Amino acid sequence: MKKKVMIVVGLLMLSFIIGSQKSEAIGTRQDIVNEAHKYLGVPYVLGGTTPNGFDCSGLVQYVFRQQGYSLPRVTTEQEYAGTVISVAEAQPGDIYFFGSRGRTSHDGIAIGGGNFIHAPTTGDVVKITNIKYFKPDFAVRIISNTPPIATHKAIVISPFNENEALDRLAEFRKAMPHYEAFLKQLPNKTQYELVVQPFTVNEVQGKLSELNNKFPGWSKQIVDLRDVAKPQGVLISPFTGSEVAEKYLEIKQKTGYMTQITGNVSGQVDKTKKAVVISPFNENEALDRLQEFRKAFPSYSAFLMQLPNKTQYQLVVQPFTPSEVASKVQEFKVKFPGWSMITTDLQDVVNQRGVMISPFNGKEAGERYIEIKQKTGYIMQLVDA
Repeated sequence: MKKKVMIVVGLLMLSFIIGSQKSEAIGTRQDIVNEAHKYLGVPYVLGGTTPNGFDCSGLVQYVFRQQGYSLPRVTTEQEYAGTVISVAEAQPGDIYFFGSRGRTSHDGIAIGGGNFIHAPTTGDVVKITNIKYFKPDFAVRIISNTPPIATHKAIVISPFNENEALDRLAEFRKAMPHYEAFLKQLPNKTQYELVVQPFTVNEVQGKLSELNNKFPGWSKQIVDLRDVAKPQGVLISPFTGSEVAEKYLEIKQKTGYMTQITGNVSGQVDKTKKAVVISPFNENEALDRLQEFRKAFPSYSAFLMQLPNKTQYQLVVQPFTPSEVASKVQEFKVKFPGWSMITTDLQDVVNQRGVMISPFNGKEAGERYIEIKQKTGYIMQLVDA
């Protein structure tokens, strides 16, 4: 009897030990990237380790912990938590480090395309930066590249044309508000699949039957999870150098999204010609000042150019010969005596440029792309942000 009691107690203890052991880290690279995006805009707080405020290593530790990985607290310890790789080898979910090995002072989470999410410094917020502006010294890989066994699936409903995709997405969300659904652009760039994920391998067949009953006319299939790790942007182009700033302001006003002018000036100008530059005007008044000038002087070629601070604009009137430019300044000052005007060399507007709206996460990029195209009507494409 005593022996039986001991065996029972031993089995209970073993059962308790096994039941108490939790599975090890399960988050994928995509999970790490998606988790990091949740904290964009959180203020930097020295020593911060929560969504109320992060410092750099506090953010990295917290993001990985939410996905089941236990990392040390500070950068000089985090850099030894995985495999050291070069910056060029880094993939989404790896960690960039700044400073020499053993003396690092900053780190951030790679999200693809040379971008990373980090908590920069006092007075700033968690944000996305590109390595060409803030170059790391090395990277560390926490998550192995060995493909894990697929435990989750997606249901893809497609194809939908661009002019109906938003309506079908809204229709699905209204009928199935408890599911996560988003649009993903197909390679032909004119059609979209409606992705519903994630589902476990065990439940996905039942979910497919449920969706078939609700939407019998829609084509559906079970696929692997769709990759939404890479942030994307909407590139609107091409615009001439003399119209891009004006289009930038119009697009920003129509969409309300984070926007920037892309491309470079050519460096090719006619040194025998001159321009009259009227500036500076703030972003919220530049378009009005341009229209005001054009109404007063419809015979002149006038356009806006964004200043290096990216918040102010100069109004450029060109081309003029050196012999006539001074008289043009006087003519303009009579009409607009309160505006600051100077004569300068012809402004470079040779290269075509674009307007980039970004970043959008992989789950929203397709939806935002269609919305922006409908609002602006311009030629555009989805690109890695």
